[in-house]
Amino acid sequence: VEATLLVGDLKDFTRISTQLSAEEVAMMLREWYADCEGILKPLGAVIDKFIGDGVFAYWPASDPATRIRAAEAARLLSQPEAAHSPTRKTLRQEKGIVIQCNVGLNVGPVALGAMGRGVNTAVGEAVNVTFRIESLTRQLGVPVLAGSNFVQGLADPASLFEAHGSHPVKGQPEPVEVYGLKES
Repeated sequence: VEATLLVGDLKDFTRISTQLSAEEVAMMLREWYADCEGILKPLGAVIDKFIGDGVFAYWPASDPATRIRAAEAARLLSQPEAAHSPTRKTLRQEKGIVIQCNVGLNVGPVALGAMGRGVNTAVGEAVNVTFRIESLTRQLGVPVLAGSNFVQGLADPASLFEAHGSHPVKGQPEPVEVYGLKES
């Protein structure tokens, strides 16, 4: 199946969590997971899994309309003010801590379905590349990056994305070309 893939990860989570109690970290993650569900599901995404402070989601399609919905989800997830959770508000007001999510987007072939007892997931090289694209967000200082596969086929990609060059990523023989989502 050709799928549209999204990986989100909270920026500076390790540093932030050292400033919080275990209860505050748990409340922050609970609310962030709820924010992810409130943003991703209405836009048609399947949340594959939460991985600590990260989320992996996909759309089992790759047409331009699906990619636009994924880009909108990424934009919403990446905005520090996207979620109005009480914990985020308190952390910002009382401790000056702003919670932000970095996002990687990609399109590619995946295998969907049961991979073991009670485990349904999407797997494939495109998934690995999406995680690597998300990791480039920190290196490049860009909150949302999409791979060239994601951007290709959009009617007017330059209206949404700007080129950020090709970059080597772990596990890939060739550099990966990435595009940053423009702020709207």
